[in-house]
Amino acid sequence: MCGKTVDMNWLADRGLQVVGLDIALEALVQFMTDSGHNWSAQAAPKLGPTAKLFTRDDGKIKLYCGDAFNFSSALEGQFDAIYDCDGFHSFTGSLFQNMANVMKEVLAPGGRFLLDAVNYDPKMLERDDLNIEAAIPPPYPVTVEAMRNAFEPECEVELLETHIETKVFCLTETPFNAYLVKKQE
Repeated sequence: MCGKTVDMNWLADRGLQVVGLDIALEALVQFMTDSGHNWSAQAAPKLGPTAKLFTRDDGKIKLYCGDAFNFSSALEGQFDAIYDCDGFHSFTGSLFQNMANVMKEVLAPGGRFLLDAVNYDPKMLERDDLNIEAAIPPPYPVTVEAMRNAFEPECEVELLETHIETKVFCLTETPFNAYLVKKQE
């Protein structure tokens, strides 16, 4: 789930092959427009009837736009490294487990998955001073317990840090957890 992060260009410009996946076409179009490269587009029917694959002119970046639950190693093989920022906490319950299963399937043995996800106490949504206009959640809190239940025993889950950001609930300080998930060899 890549959105419009500039890290993809930085990695590709250093010789790495980058594959991104998102459901938000607008974010991908903005990223491609800002990249300074030409892009080609083709259908990606394995991700859904309207899914697309965008490829940077030098072939170093491929961006899929479609149903993330349909992504598999059949499309691009397995990955040594996966990064998700602000996407994984969009899921809860069985959808959270389904997305974890996709990540485990596409992560190569010994591979690493770095994840940054919100982890707030749901009771904070009851505060009167938040003035929330949109229905929240998502984002859903991603706890250490939820990560371990979803990824272990195939993977080891490590909480790297908890940091506070102010961009989530009406600029309220909100805790985020950075996780490292390492797949068994």
